[in-house]
Amino acid sequence: MINLKKKEKFINYICRFIYLQGLDVLNLLDDLDIHSLITYIQEYLIEHQTENSTGIHEIVYQHESFTNLWNSCIEKICKEPKILFDSNNFINLKTPLLELLLKQDNLNIDEIEILNGLLKWCFAQ
Repeated sequence: MINLKKKEKFINYICRFIYLQGLDVLNLLDDLDIHSLITYIQEYLIEHQTENSTGIHEIVYQHESFTNLWNSCIEKICKEPKILFDSNNFINLKTPLLELLLKQDNLNIDEIEILNGLLKWCFAQ
């Protein structure tokens, strides 16, 4: 049986791997229906989410079970929308996700900046 310290260490290794290597493992855990580990990983990503926020949004949008991470992403975008609009991956966002993000009532950005971002996104399509 694994003791608690070893279990925490193992989970931290997995979370660090996911954070540094991508979110494919989180997708796999969702496919395997391992929700207890998904919860820990979501908490880790919420605490350490600084880079690749657009990529995280894409993955989280595709999986209903990542609600904690989704809510955290939405909250972060609403507070700091430039993270999204200034991202190199902004132009690659899928239409339904972009629409959902733009419909947020508490998006803290001027309309002209939204328009400029949408124009950049449209020209890239």
